[in-house]
Amino acid sequence: PLPPNATVLPHVSGGRNKNYESASAAVSVCRSEEMGRYAVAATDIKAGDTVVVEKAYCSVLLAEHRDTHCFHCFNRLVAVVPCPRCCNVAFCSAACQRVALSTHHGVECPVLEVLWESGASVTCLMALRILSQTNIRYFLDMRDQLQQ
Repeated sequence: PLPPNATVLPHVSGGRNKNYESASAAVSVCRSEEMGRYAVAATDIKAGDTVVVEKAYCSVLLAEHRDTHCFHCFNRLVAVVPCPRCCNVAFCSAACQRVALSTHHGVECPVLEVLWESGASVTCLMALRILSQTNIRYFLDMRDQLQQ
């Protein structure tokens, strides 16, 4: 298995786009009044070509995978390390458990089961994760901009 927080990302096909580091040179980003910003193929793109690769800003484990995957790093569980506060999630290592409890799961643990049972969308779960892991100072600093 991968060590916690290890990231294996594929490479984009056709080399990197000079304007968009995460995109392939096979993609061109355009703008128009009616459509806003959009991407088009700059060259022929074959089935299976990778055109954009970015590390996820936020990720969450869906309820249907809680018995098979680590709640923190998403690796498949071999030896389960349980959450000491709930029976909803498990971790693949003591390290993943420690990091999760000191960050996202420390906030989510008391409400996670209710969120899953409510049918909250993955978007809702990711919004909670982002909000709970962002320092309050960020939002206070943004207050004036958001009110404009």
